[in-house]
This record gives sequence, C-alpha cells and structure tokens, in this order.
Amino acid sequence: MTMENGAVLKEVFSGKVPIKEIEVRGNARRAFNDESMKELTENIRHNGVLVPVLLAKIGKDSYRLIAGERRLRAAKEAGLQDIPARVVEVEESRIEELQLFENLHREDLGPIEEARAFKCLLEKGKCTIPGLAKQVDKSVKYVTRSIMLPDLPEKAIKAIEKGQLTPEHGHQILRVPVEKREKLVEYALSPKWGGVL
Repeated sequence: MTMENGAVLKEVFSGKVPIKEIEVRGNARRAFNDESMKELTENIRHNGVLVPVLLAKIGKDSYRLIAGERRLRAAKEAGLQDIPARVVEVEESRIEELQLFENLHREDLGPIEEARAFKCLLEKGKCTIPGLAKQVDKSVKYVTRSIMLPDLPEKAIKAIEKGQLTPEHGHQILRVPVEKREKLVEYALSPKWGGVL
C-alpha cells in the first residue's frame, strides 16, 4: 500500500474492527463541521461505512487511527459497534507523521490546520521546508508563509478558522509588532473595518 507522501506500508489485515479498540491521537484536524457530520452520520446509518478507515496495530487488541476520523466519529454516532478498516504495519513513531501527511492531502483542510501540520512535521525534523513543499505540491514560499499563521493571536486564528478573516489578513497582522497585533485583530473584526489591512 502506497500513501500519498510516497511511503510504502504493508497491509496486514482488511475487514471489520471493533470501534472500542481504536485509539484516536494526534490529528491535525480540530474542527468538524456540524452540518456535514450530521449528513455523514445519517449516510452511515443508512448505507454503512463505504470507505475503510486506516489503522496501525499497536497492541494485541488495540489500534491507532491513521486516517478516517470523520468516518469513525460518524460511525460511533450512528451506533455502529465495528467499522471496516485496513490495518497496516508501521512503527508507532511514524504514525503521527503519516497522519499529518494524510491530512495535508485532504481538500477540506483549513489553513490553520494545514499550518499546524506543516509546523509539526518541520519541528519533528521529519523534513525541510523545500522537501515538505515538494511532498505536498506547494511552493516553498507557500509553506514558509503558512507556518507563520499559528503565531497569530488566538482571536485571529479563530477568525480564520471561521472564515471571518483570510490567511492573507493573518499575514498582514503578522507584519505589525507583537504588542499591536491584538488591537489590529479587534479592528479587522469590527464594523469600522473597510476591508483593507
């Protein structure tokens, strides 16, 4: 089995796995859209889980989720006891790296989640900025600018996650001295703001 980042993993099992044996840790995704989660839950309630989740075996009766947290959450909500899964052989130290790369290839990954995933991979020494840019098919400039976004004030981060501000606004906020950023965020979110930072 080949992951999107080029890693080759050995599949050791494909079939149903009890949900209670699956551990979720270290996902870059923190925000789940309530409406789309309800739709997915209803779909799973009527049709089951059509795409298996990806798991790593970490003990006799335990697994760690690599990809598919939305499906897993929806399956739990729908009352399923087990879920279709593909189980791969992977060192536990590599699981988080694989999760991050899988998340980075999702279309609906928000800019802050993406920035945190980039930053985490770089801080763990798993890759360089040019190497990471190549693996995720982005420019070096894009990755370099992206990893700055988590340095924004929390209010700005939440505003970007909600779509009230764009990553470009965030980069403009980062250009001012740290002590003035909170005030600029307040202004950018106020009715007085004319749309240009």
